[in-house]
Amino acid sequence: YCIDHGYTEISLNEKKGIAKIEMPKFSHQLLMTRLGLDVIKAIYDILEDGIYPYFKSIDSYDEKNFRKIDISVNGDEYNADPSSEMLPYSLAQSCYTYQAYSTSIYYRCKVTVRDAESGTVISDKTYTF
Repeated sequence: YCIDHGYTEISLNEKKGIAKIEMPKFSHQLLMTRLGLDVIKAIYDILEDGIYPYFKSIDSYDEKNFRKIDISVNGDEYNADPSSEMLPYSLAQSCYTYQAYSTSIYYRCKVTVRDAESGTVISDKTYTF
């Protein structure tokens, strides 16, 4: 993402593999707003794209830092799919995108998967980058 308000400094530490970008506070706020909207869109795209037909709803998410997502699934279908663990991992990856640009870097996301009918917790994992 590039916002046309200008960066003040870009520095690289090749030994550590770190790039540091300094930008005005307003530019960073715009960037975080845009990224936040993109993450929300990505989360809902995963819900609607049909790849995981047992994915029923997003019950809540931490909209400030994207460190937590609660989802509902059809439990029987979720448990029957050998690749079902890709769903929470994919959601967590969307959250990492936001966290990578945040000033409070967490690089983790807790995804709780519940059966839509019974409310039983099927999976409750914290994914780290």
